[in-house]
Amino acid sequence: MRAVLAAALLVFLGCTANEPREMGEAAAAPGTATPDADPAKLFLGFADDAEHKIADGALAGITDVTKVQDAAYARYLELKKKDELKAEERRGEFVYFAVEDMRCVPFSSSGPDEPVSAMVVITERYKARIPKK
Repeated sequence: MRAVLAAALLVFLGCTANEPREMGEAAAAPGTATPDADPAKLFLGFADDAEHKIADGALAGITDVTKVQDAAYARYLELKKKDELKAEERRGEFVYFAVEDMRCVPFSSSGPDEPVSAMVVITERYKARIPKK
């Protein structure tokens, strides 16, 4: 629902951005995707230390998929309980998870009849160490 709303807002505001993608589908951008990496080591199509930036249009350069950040396991449980996780994946002693956040991003320059900002869906990626029982 949020993705549909975000897409509608982007179209309504007259933005040009990369084609929409589903969660887990990698969007190619120069220098960010890791095509020859082992897919088992990628989370949502990117290595832990890679991020994705919108490549062209009015939103070029805006990060829409973050690098994997460390998080507390309690945070993971809290988000899971609230049903806010958009993706999760267990790997050994870690659980990787992602949440989406919608942010208002201002355009650097706009004329009097042009939009001044757009709503962008940002996928924030995390990993938390699973506590030993």
